[in-house]
Amino acid sequence: MTAPFKLRLKLEEPTVVLFGAGASCGGLRDNPLPPPVDRDFLSVANQLTGHGTPTLAKRVLRSVWELYNRVEGVGLEEYFREIETRAAISRIAKSKNKPKDWARRQTDLEELIRRVYVQTAVELSSSAGPKPRASPAHQAILETLTACSTILTFNYDLVIEESFKSAEM
Repeated sequence: MTAPFKLRLKLEEPTVVLFGAGASCGGLRDNPLPPPVDRDFLSVANQLTGHGTPTLAKRVLRSVWELYNRVEGVGLEEYFREIETRAAISRIAKSKNKPKDWARRQTDLEELIRRVYVQTAVELSSSAGPKPRASPAHQAILETLTACSTILTFNYDLVIEESFKSAEM
């Protein structure tokens, strides 16, 4: 664990804090495998081990390859949007030629997202059971805010939320 993060910042009200892509990765950078950003999601997912995750990741990567003829450079959002749209269309317009199981692909990806989150942003070795990791850097930022502050996050994980000392903030 790194030393406590010190923040010497005086914010004026009203304050808006925007946590964008990479906020969780930066906040948990001392993890062996920090939460991925959009473009490296598939690469990180392919590095996970245990509980059938490698098999699931390979199935998702194969699906990405079948759709794009590449895996490198395909982002999580791009692929998710594509299969979600195709799954919705296939419910109303059935394909006569080699139909694809888009709903299964969507389910596989959703499960892989869950597993990536758990394995990169949750402490699994705790005797008390799984505990989401908090980011000391985000805790320091959040502690400077008041009730009049607004926080926007575009992260798929809960690292920012878990960094609040209290859910009543």
